[in-house]
Amino acid sequence: MNETTAITPIPPKKPRFWYRFMYFLVAGPARFFRRVKVTGTENVDPNTTYLLCSNHIAADDPIAIGAVMKRELRYMAKKELLRIPLAGWFLRSLGAYSVDRKGADAGAVKRTIEFLKGGCSVLMFPQGHRQPGKLPSETKPMPGCAMIAQRAGVPVLPILLYMKDFKRRPFRRTFIHIGKPIPIDEIVAANTVSYSEGTRLIFSRITGMEALFTEKK
Repeated sequence: MNETTAITPIPPKKPRFWYRFMYFLVAGPARFFRRVKVTGTENVDPNTTYLLCSNHIAADDPIAIGAVMKRELRYMAKKELLRIPLAGWFLRSLGAYSVDRKGADAGAVKRTIEFLKGGCSVLMFPQGHRQPGKLPSETKPMPGCAMIAQRAGVPVLPILLYMKDFKRRPFRRTFIHIGKPIPIDEIVAANTVSYSEGTRLIFSRITGMEALFTEKK
């Protein structure tokens, strides 16, 4: 893996007007109905573009995370979902773009890297799909995020989503903890073994935050 990585941070670009408008309408209700409490915001450099990686519990996780980030986020959504007229328009307005979950979608990967290189942070879920009721550490990550981070030359921002029993319930409080960024050179070093090893490094930083909440029980 002799790919060149960018060590100089990529500055975030200004959010699109339509995204800012939809954020204004949606962020407040999203935080209210999921009773969101966010910690670790001091770990976010406002002048750096990130690949955000989080565990996945519920369908509206991207909206909840987007509601606490002071930047535009893009994220993948199933192409079938984005074809639904009203739902597709709504999700695209909030940063969603299409991915074919039935196979390797090289186009979606390329688009993700382009977003990151262009200064737009992207949210990914290493688990690949929702895993309600399971500790993240009891699940396995799918490869991909470490490769994307290296090719885009951006650090990874690990995020842990926590709800009681890791299950989504109406008005159950959602905790969003933002961990310390993983520098791109750490990811590249892990990727020299394999991209899967790089992804395991990223996922280990996510699962390493479980104790912040599970030990309080």
